[in-house]
Amino acid sequence: MERPRAHLAAALHWPADMPFDWAHALAAGIGMGGPVLVGAATGHVEAGLVASLGGLMMSAVGTLRDGREQAFELGLAAIPAALATIAAWLLAERSIAEDAIVILLVALASLAGGYSREAAIVTTRFVLFLLVAGGAVGNRPHDWHPVLLVAGGALLGAAASMILGAIERAVSKPANPAPHAPHRAVTHAQRRTHFLRALRTLAGWQYTIRLAGCLAIATVLAHAWPEHHMYWVALTVALLTERAIEALPVKVTQRALGTFIGVLIAHFVFAWTLSAWWLATVVGVLAAGRAMLRTRNYLAYTVVMTPLVIALLDAGRPPDWAVLADRALATLIGALLVLAANAAFRGTAK
Repeated sequence: MERPRAHLAAALHWPADMPFDWAHALAAGIGMGGPVLVGAATGHVEAGLVASLGGLMMSAVGTLRDGREQAFELGLAAIPAALATIAAWLLAERSIAEDAIVILLVALASLAGGYSREAAIVTTRFVLFLLVAGGAVGNRPHDWHPVLLVAGGALLGAAASMILGAIERAVSKPANPAPHAPHRAVTHAQRRTHFLRALRTLAGWQYTIRLAGCLAIATVLAHAWPEHHMYWVALTVALLTERAIEALPVKVTQRALGTFIGVLIAHFVFAWTLSAWWLATVVGVLAAGRAMLRTRNYLAYTVVMTPLVIALLDAGRPPDWAVLADRALATLIGALLVLAANAAFRGTAK
């Protein structure tokens, strides 16, 4: 009984000593709410929601103490965001063949992420951006406007992050940097040797096999039952599959509970047709809350993130209970797929 209690305590843990990054939260709110406000003012709310996807992508980077470092991190976020958006647009028809290409791209990205920590961050962002962008700009073949809209939203999000980061650095007291423990730099030759050696073992492939395998099953489900929202299975799999294998990761519990709660919140928030201005406000508040909760508690983060993604995918239209129930079921299926894959490969990752 102690282990389930400890697991639940870990899922609900809230770090009390973590400082609040107001600039990051405000930048995220502007980056996503701003395009929707522009869409409301011009009578193109759906286009504003598509553009807000760019703000979502750039909000992965917080405001940092060093402006040059922040610009560099925003660039690292922009590269996978641009590649993922273009790939989602090129594969917009969502045929079985194109979904197979998506799985191949995910597999190659996940494999390349094993090269270094930086490569893992960039490729993980690419995978998540690809799947989210596929839902937001998909089914629009030969229409290049969504790509420009996402790019515009990303530029707004990056500009808000840089400006608010500069303001935060100007008004905050400079902190004495903590001394760094000396460490031996790892050369590219050493990384390449380690990476190639890992590819000769099953441990070097287990993450790619688990992720691509689960996404393949999710794709089959999506094409077998197109009237349901099985696309959510793929998104759940991508969010929950991690390189390190655990029998029951705390993140799976947090994601499942957070999604079910978030689905209920989405129903009540979007149960009625919101005015364009209220929709922009809701998106901005949810985006700010997402940025604030991302490093605090994944359960609370998922509660906020779920209605935000639903707003993007459904263009702010009121979803009915059947759609929300489909997404809750898809979350459960995705979580079970991840757990099954973890069980199958447990003991291979070292």
